[in-house]
Amino acid sequence: MEKMIVLDYDKCIGCRTCETVCSLSHEARINVVKYEQIGTNIPMLCLKCEKPACMAACPMKAITFNLSLGTQRATLQ
Repeated sequence: MEKMIVLDYDKCIGCRTCETVCSLSHEARINVVKYEQIGTNIPMLCLKCEKPACMAACPMKAITFNLSLGTQRATLQ
């Protein structure tokens, strides 16, 4: 079954909790890119985990997992 991780970058506060949890679980496959000029943080995901620890750790619920969307790439809402 294909999977999709959806990022709502408007919810991301740039706390980098997802990076910390990912680095403890794997080898830091996620990276939060901060665009200070426009005030946006965008998590860049790897799409390798069946149960992403980064998603569970996000305090703002900016990362969601959806099996019904039928694609394997991350998109920004």
